[in-house]
Amino acid sequence: MSEAVAMRAEVDFLLPGKWWHIALSGPEETAREVRRMTRSVVGRHDDRAQLRHDIQLSVEKAAAAAAAANGSDFYFAVEIVPGVPIPASLAVCWPEVPAGLSLALSARAGAEALAANLDSIGGDAEIDVLEREGLGVVRSVKVVRGPISTATGVEGAGEVVASYWLVRQISPFPLLLTFSSALVSMNAEMVPLFDAIVSTVEWGEPEAS
Repeated sequence: MSEAVAMRAEVDFLLPGKWWHIALSGPEETAREVRRMTRSVVGRHDDRAQLRHDIQLSVEKAAAAAAAANGSDFYFAVEIVPGVPIPASLAVCWPEVPAGLSLALSARAGAEALAANLDSIGGDAEIDVLEREGLGVVRSVKVVRGPISTATGVEGAGEVVASYWLVRQISPFPLLLTFSSALVSMNAEMVPLFDAIVSTVEWGEPEAS
């Protein structure tokens, strides 16, 4: 267990609609919960076997990536708007601070230092520092293009990824909330939704290691 995960705080936030929570407590437990979620969300009918398989693989891959990034929790959107399926997920992670970067400043200054570090890495992400009292928030938004088929030359489905680094002056470790959605065409609508969720974050006392 990393020091960041060992010293993580209790965090609460509000998710609109219905989301399935998967605690990243270990590979076997996570895989079992993903299978349970897939059967519940998609159903057990034979004609949906391929859909079940595809969703299970996709969620397992995303949850494994979150766990590898010091993730503690993963959420899959079952229904955000009543009657309208909106594919989205959320990974809750407690990453190590990048080498050479200190967050032992004010929350705003720490967020600006982190934003400059992320910007220096390059890439196509749009990086902004958001205003929130007592908390520094760095938002990174990028569109990940899907793979191009070697057989047809057609680009596969991509996704929009919005990552939020939340920095507090009293903690040397940031909280990272990463949202993903396949609705690339609705990027302008999805990011404000993710912003609204992040605005509800409330902090508790650090967990005992």
